[in-house]
Amino acid sequence: MLPFFIEYYGSSKSVPASEPIPTITTKDRHGLIDLIIEHEGSVDNLPVVRTEEDIDAHDFSRPFCVEIGEVRYPVDITLRMLEPRELANAMSVPDWFEFQTCDGKPLTKTDSVKMIGNMVPVKLTEAIVYAVMEPRVGKAVKQATKLPGKYWSSEKNSNRADQRKARF
Repeated sequence: MLPFFIEYYGSSKSVPASEPIPTITTKDRHGLIDLIIEHEGSVDNLPVVRTEEDIDAHDFSRPFCVEIGEVRYPVDITLRMLEPRELANAMSVPDWFEFQTCDGKPLTKTDSVKMIGNMVPVKLTEAIVYAVMEPRVGKAVKQATKLPGKYWSSEKNSNRADQRKARF
């Protein structure tokens, strides 16, 4: 069983971690659920989850086990909320980008999540700008900007500290 993302709203929709994350909002509402197969522990009287139908029918607030070969293993379910850096990565924000106040202090976790939820994904912005500008100025845009990636490549901007900080 693969890990999956969950939106913590009460309806708790989920998608596999191999799929794009649902819309990121300004509230800290995205979690990662992972199933950890334990190698020790009692499996007496635990239901066995074998198929997708079993998964859909199982009440995950109760313990269960999986069967691998002829051996049954208890399963532990872990849930953690996604960190702001993980949410930013989902929005294609480069790792070197820092969320800061105008006086250089790091934003709180709540303010970082709010900012990330209000942003447009970086790669989407690059694609839109390129699609709008390229037909109008042709080769000049391609040579001047070399989009996508010029402004967001950590290799090209590694020595430009002034571009590393978002000041708000």
